[in-house]
Formats: sequence, structure tokens, C-alpha cells
Amino acid sequence: VKQGDLLVELDSSGLKEKISNQEVTVQNAEGAYGRAKEDLEIQKLTMDASVKDAALKVEFSISDLEKYKEGDWPQTLRAVEGRITIAQEEIQRAQDRLNWTKTLEAKGYATKDELKADTLTMKRQEIAVAQAEEEMRLATKYTYPKSVRQLEAAQDTARLSLLQVRQRAASTIKSYETDVTSKLNTFELQRDRLAEMKKQLELTKIYAPQEGLVVYATGSSSGSGILIEQGASIRQKQDLIKLPDVTQMMIEIRVHESHVRQVKPNLGAYVTIDSLPDKQFTGIVKKVAVLPDTSSRFYNPNMKVYTTEVWINESLSDIKPGVSRRAEVEVTNLQSVHTVPIQADTTVKGPK
Repeated sequence: VKQGDLLVELDSSGLKEKISNQEVTVQNAEGAYGRAKEDLEIQKLTMDASVKDAALKVEFSISDLEKYKEGDWPQTLRAVEGRITIAQEEIQRAQDRLNWTKTLEAKGYATKDELKADTLTMKRQEIAVAQAEEEMRLATKYTYPKSVRQLEAAQDTARLSLLQVRQRAASTIKSYETDVTSKLNTFELQRDRLAEMKKQLELTKIYAPQEGLVVYATGSSSGSGILIEQGASIRQKQDLIKLPDVTQMMIEIRVHESHVRQVKPNLGAYVTIDSLPDKQFTGIVKKVAVLPDTSSRFYNPNMKVYTTEVWINESLSDIKPGVSRRAEVEVTNLQSVHTVPIQADTTVKGPK
């Protein structure tokens, strides 16, 4: 295949239905979030108006107290004092008239009835003065303190009401802000789910990431009956196809337990491929299994071998995966030594 070729397309009908339902859910969540923001703005305006109204009542209560102390009360006081002054002047006039009437009655120019009338007028004026003075006393001792206390209480009530309105406004706004945050989180969560579903829909089409050979995956065990074909049912995490990267090849060898202590990562190795018998490749040990290979026990339970990965250093783009191969691990490397042919090796005077 070439890079970008369509390799597998999974059935996406169920996922498309889920996406359609999720889109409706996202729209509903977005609408709920929008309404929550609008409700928050309305509540902010409402609470702001309530706070301003309560603050205005406090201002009016302060103004009412000042008006009574500096306006209403002095005016009331002056009115009572004016009545007392007038009543006292009327008494003086009545007293002068009564004295004059007594003088005339003694000389025979006025009758006793006129004298009695002037005497009654005098008493009336005295009563008027007493009433005005009593009104002054009651207003000063009782009316003024009571009115001031009532206005002060009204002022305290207005301030307390203002504090309550502010606290209620803050609590209400906080509640609506929490609702907005909740609606936003729900909307973002549903939107992310929709994006994830759309991403999954895109992943139902598998394209070749690179040029190479496509290999159909086989079942996990022989005779499993799992075939990779059109219309087949698959399970989660099932291997469908493989696209080996032949630019980097690795072979697995099995090292007997008697030699496994000598084999370690980063040791050099030589690899021979049966299809290229005249050429030898260099490699390096990448990994040595910690536990023995269990598959070999089926054939020989007493034999223990350890799977070892050897990576080939050279590029083998023309070699197909799965070819027969051999590897020799370089466990000992002697420097500056002399070698002789094996045919020149013999015994002298018998074995030792």
C-alpha cells in the first residue's frame, strides 16, 4: 500500500446515531447555559435596584431625623411659645380691663354683671396660659424625645434592612453564578463528548501511515475462527492488520539457561538470513527476557530458554517479515591475539 491508502473502514452507523443525539444534548446544554447567563444579568439588575432602594430609605431616614431636629421641632416650639406669649398679653389686657371695671363699679358706672364678665375673661386667659405652658412642658419632656427616638429607630431599621438586602443580593448573585458555572461545565462536558465522538467517527477509517506491506492479523490461538473479512464482527483491542516497519528489523532468539548469564543488552551480534546466505549483518542485543519462554515447555518441559531481542543495525527494506534467520551473540571479544587453523592443533605426549 501507499501512504494514505484506506485500509479498514469500521461500521459507524451506531456511532453516527450517538453523535446526532449528542448534538441535541449539546444544543440543550448550550441553551441552558445561555438562559442561566441571562437570569444572572436580570438578578444583578434586580438586586442592584433593591440595594439602591434600601440605601435611599437610609438616606431618607437620616434626612427625616435632621428635618425634625432642625425644622419641625423648632417650628413647633416657636408656635407654643407664641401662644404662651399671646396668652400672657391677653392676661395683662384682661387684668387691666378688670381693674378698670372694678373702679367703674365702685363709682356706680359699671354693673356687677360686667364685673363678673371681666373676671371670667381673666380666668379664661389664665387657663389659656396654663394650657400653653403645659403643652410646652409635655412637648419638651415627652413628644420631642419620643419623636427623636422613633426617627432614630426608623434609621436603624433602614440600615439593617440595607445590610440584609446587600447580603441577600450577594447570596442570590452567588447562587446564580454557581448555576451559570454548573451550566457552563455541563455544556463544555457535553461538547467535549461530542468532539470525542466525532474523533471516534474519524477513526473508523484507518489509513496507511506509511508505505509498506499490509499483513492481516491472525487469531490469538490456532483454530480460533476469527477471520478479518468484510462484515466480520470485531471486539475491543482486537488486532486487525499490521503494517510492519521494515526499515528497522528485529529478530528473536532463544538463549538456553546455561548461557543466558553471558548475554546482556548492548552486546554485539551477527545475523544471517537464509535467503541471503552470502551476506552477514551486524546487530545489537536490546532486551533479554527476565523469565523463561513458556511456549517451549510444551515440547520439552525440562528445557528453559530465554527470549532475546536482537536489532539489526542495517536497513533491510527488501526483506519480508518472518523470514528464516540466525543470530550469533558476541559474548567475548579478544583483542591482540594470535590465531591458528584448527587443523594445526594437536596433542603432544598425550592429552593433558
